[in-house]
Amino acid sequence: MNRLMVMGSVNMDIIMQVNRMPMAGECMVAQQVTKQVGGKGLNQAVAAARCGAQATYVGKVGADEAADEIRKVLSNEGIVPQLYLSRKEPTGAAYIMLDRSGQNRIIVHGGANQDFTDQDIARLEEAIAHQDMLLIQLETNLPSIEGAVKCAIKRKVPVIVDAGPARPGILELFSGVDVVSPNETELAELLGCEKIEPADRIAACRKILKHGAKAILLKLGSEGSLWVTADDAIFYPAYRGVKAIDTTGAGDAFFAGITMGLTYGKTMDEACEIGTRLSASVICTSENVCPRFLPSEFGLEPGRAAGEQLTFDI
Repeated sequence: MNRLMVMGSVNMDIIMQVNRMPMAGECMVAQQVTKQVGGKGLNQAVAAARCGAQATYVGKVGADEAADEIRKVLSNEGIVPQLYLSRKEPTGAAYIMLDRSGQNRIIVHGGANQDFTDQDIARLEEAIAHQDMLLIQLETNLPSIEGAVKCAIKRKVPVIVDAGPARPGILELFSGVDVVSPNETELAELLGCEKIEPADRIAACRKILKHGAKAILLKLGSEGSLWVTADDAIFYPAYRGVKAIDTTGAGDAFFAGITMGLTYGKTMDEACEIGTRLSASVICTSENVCPRFLPSEFGLEPGRAAGEQLTFDI
């Protein structure tokens, strides 16, 4: 079994296509405006499900039409929904500007994503216990993240944290986490500095390890990624020659691929190859999530008995 629980944000994405990014104070006309369901958490759950994972998505929505659209997507993708309803906040929204080179700027209104309660997390513990891995981001409110991580560690379920959006003062959250994965900007924010120079990447990652994380996977965009433990540092290059149409969701697909590989017992080398392929499949389309793949295309074959403890080398 390859049971993956993804807990994180879900938004209604409003995508505005522009020729270039506006200057400060400039009013610009968009060439096209579209809407689609997105958010880090949902995108990662969809990518994992499209590659054969038994995915459960945990999120919180408002009592609105956007929530109805989200339920349809989860049903169509074969994802087990564990949705909580906020009576105070609307479903989250993301406003995305996309230029002709495929680069984007995103402004997010958290809405219901920020309204998880202690009761929500208490109801989640038993479900976490039946998972092979928990994948979580930092887009929901901090108490919900802390609660879910503690539940997973208590139940000996491996935890991977997509460390975005980063914020100072949360390093203790990573104690006992198997993998923390920031990009360069997020790594700098976690450490309270303006920028991480390329020569300092490994040392910066190891500062995070001192707070109890077992490994760091630093996302380097078009360069690739860097895997850092206390003893090793390995660079994994990105695919070359991929024409970018829209980079939105590429990082989510990469992260979902990594997690998928690890739940199937793959090495980090193999998992990064899967993540890189999924990321490339997103960049060259405007879909924001990867197409469907058969698990066998990645050498992913079910091999563990139900209830068998998942482990991977760090």
